[in-house]
Amino acid sequence: MEARKKIWLGLSFMVLITSCAHERNTSINKIETDSSFTSPVKTSQNYKKPVELSFLKNNGGKVLKDVLKPIGWSKDGKFAYLVEYADEACGCYSMSINIIDAKKNKQLWTTEYNDQGEKKDLSFYWSNKYDSLKNVLNEYGIIQEDKKMELAPNIFEFDGHQYAISTRSTSSKEPDYGVDIIDDAEIFIKSSQKEIKVADCPISKPSRIMSVLSCGFVRSPYDNLIAILYNCERIGYEGPPHVVTVNIVGFDLSKL
Repeated sequence: MEARKKIWLGLSFMVLITSCAHERNTSINKIETDSSFTSPVKTSQNYKKPVELSFLKNNGGKVLKDVLKPIGWSKDGKFAYLVEYADEACGCYSMSINIIDAKKNKQLWTTEYNDQGEKKDLSFYWSNKYDSLKNVLNEYGIIQEDKKMELAPNIFEFDGHQYAISTRSTSSKEPDYGVDIIDDAEIFIKSSQKEIKVADCPISKPSRIMSVLSCGFVRSPYDNLIAILYNCERIGYEGPPHVVTVNIVGFDLSKL
């Protein structure tokens, strides 16, 4: 009962920011590839360590959060990005690098790294794995622009119409925590005339997720493809601080 009170007090004083993601298993150098994919647009360039794209505004609530670092787009709609995972009482540096096909909203390639508490960081990984990573990014035609990527807001104009990116979810009361927990969620884009479902948010059960909200999007400089960012906030394993994860969904604005 005392633990439940502590969790409830933490929830009462924090702002429910964005959040949503299933539990992660970040094994060392785990690589998954869509073997059926061949890129018609290859490139040849060097890459700098990506920089953080701020997607979360914390208005007083103490949370642990993922860090998103976009790498670049290809001219045929591939988006590459890096996520540094929130460290929840592990003392580890863990992250993943991902490439998605934004038009099909399909993951093409991913690699994961966990330093197992050896005090490594992105600089260590980048210097030791750079050659192989460069080859993969070039193979998928990823171009890293000199200009820093910016996060566009949820409300935007396209082809003379105004649209809004939003989320919809269902929840149920969790007796152990005394709060509503998300059961299912989806992302959609709507205007005054229509609404288009973008994707379901993958949520494992039991989820411990309290909120799922969209953050905005990053647009390709080459076409109408975007990478929508949404957050999941879940209860921490020992109550507060809670954990905010970042998630990516690809979408083609031409469908609007």
